Amino acid sequence: MDMVVDARSGKEEEKKEIDEFDVQVADPLLLAIAHNNMGVLRFMQHKTKAAMHNYKRSQSILQSLELESHPAHLCNRNDIPMGYLQLTIVLNYTQTAIRLNDDRSPQLCENLIALSKSTSVCQKNNSPSNSHCDQIYNHRIKWLVALSTNYIPGLSNQQEEHNKLALEHFNTILSTARKEWGHDHVHVAALLERKGMVLFDQHKYQNAMLSYLASWKIYEHAGDEYKVEQSRLLYAIGRTLHDREEFADALSTYKRSLVLREQIADSSSLSMSRSLMIESIQIWCNVCRIYHIMGDLSLALEANEKIVKMATDMVGGGENAASHAFVRNRMMVLGNFYVEMGRLEDAMEVFSEIARSNRNRDADWMVTSHARPEVEDVDTNAFAVRAAERLGKLGGRLRSHAAAA
Repeated sequence: MDMVVDARSGKEEEKKEIDEFDVQVADPLLLAIAHNNMGVLRFMQHKTKAAMHNYKRSQSILQSLELESHPAHLCNRNDIPMGYLQLTIVLNYTQTAIRLNDDRSPQLCENLIALSKSTSVCQKNNSPSNSHCDQIYNHRIKWLVALSTNYIPGLSNQQEEHNKLALEHFNTILSTARKEWGHDHVHVAALLERKGMVLFDQHKYQNAMLSYLASWKIYEHAGDEYKVEQSRLLYAIGRTLHDREEFADALSTYKRSLVLREQIADSSSLSMSRSLMIESIQIWCNVCRIYHIMGDLSLALEANEKIVKMATDMVGGGENAASHAFVRNRMMVLGNFYVEMGRLEDAMEVFSEIARSNRNRDADWMVTSHARPEVEDVDTNAFAVRAAERLGKLGGRLRSHAAAA
């Protein structure tokens, strides 16, 4: 879970997602706030490039203003401390750049840390009146400074696989969060999840499990509003159990995650359902693998058939599905299962269908054409990983030691 801060509350497709406002009538400061808040919305919609555009636009507006003409403490008549607004926008901008693996991330991170230090000093040297509003903003600024100096560097180090440094930063901000918000706050849960991810990358599975469990417990206690987070944590716990070769427990946990995702999908928007479907397909791939490891070929076959159907529906069926790399790869797995079960006619039918769909295409699918499930890891070989990335346009690194991305 990423911590994006709302300023008020603490190719063709990309062009459609660019948000513009009427600059002829808008107060520049309100315009900066609007772009920041649209960035938050786009980030939550997983439209990170659109979010990046909004944050960059917001920062440019602030930089273009002659800030000296405004009081040092307040943003014109909007009564928002300038330091709070600046820090919010730069923090959100930097976090999104890290998510996109943008080359500017290290420099943005350095700029954010420098800004947080100057903002902190400014608040101490220019003490505002002891109004309730000022106290609230001072508390928010204090938290933003903590995020800027530890959470964001932690994300950056995690991205660069500097796990020791990332863990130090996350432990520091975790301690601060517990003091500021309490042990059961969702901010603490988010940081525990991040800590678990780093520990998982270090192959410290027992410690990762404890961190994930603590995070999940907080989200579970927080209620149905956090079902997405609960499901994500159950998946992470399942992956950890999977890598520890505790297959029965991993399978049970994966299923609990899938049940939650089905509940969410029933009441979610189309875009959210698509996102959930991508993640659900990943979980089903792991479920399929566990059934195969446990020797239950019938259930492994059933799980893979479900994967093929979900992926086929997702890409629109028909020729789109027949020519899609991920769908072809899972069809290949399906044929291999039929061979292993002795259902040779079914296997030949599947392999023939794959061959027909690839007549006029490159033969990269042949990479796995002779791979039997027990010989080659059908979910994490290089071809399958590339295919899965194309299915959901998934960013980030897929870890070789993980059960599956």
